Amino acid sequence: MSTAIDGFQLLKNIGENVKLFKGIETDVNKSALALAKKYLKYKGFDLASLRNFRSTITEDVLLLIFDGLAVNEIRTIVKKVDKYYPKVAETDAVTLRFRLYNLASSQEAPHPKPATAPRSKKSASSKSTPPMKSGAKWPEAMEGAPSRRRK
Repeated sequence: MSTAIDGFQLLKNIGENVKLFKGIETDVNKSALALAKKYLKYKGFDLASLRNFRSTITEDVLLLIFDGLAVNEIRTIVKKVDKYYPKVAETDAVTLRFRLYNLASSQEAPHPKPATAPRSKKSASSKSTPPMKSGAKWPEAMEGAPSRRRK
């Protein structure tokens, strides 16, 4: 039978006793970065989550985490927190990192939903076959076609 441990408490204790865990400092740093990245990517992550994350950690650490993210990861996070950001795919990573930082720091608001032009409703008659032009004739192949009735 396995025993569940309180991971948060364990990480807190490691953080409070840095000297004791000096030998595994690189592993602790890698694990902390991996956990931060995982948090930024989780399914329910939104703008409020980003701002709460920013208020929990320092500005320098936030920028380092953003700097460590790949371009595709940055784009995915921007799409989550700023759904209507124009041309995310064409925007460079540096601009997107600054955008995320500004959103996290509440210096900017997310883009509003773009106004869409009202769609015109097509009438049922527009879906039907257009009438034949005056003077048009049936193709000769159709004129001599035998009927399909069985006798």
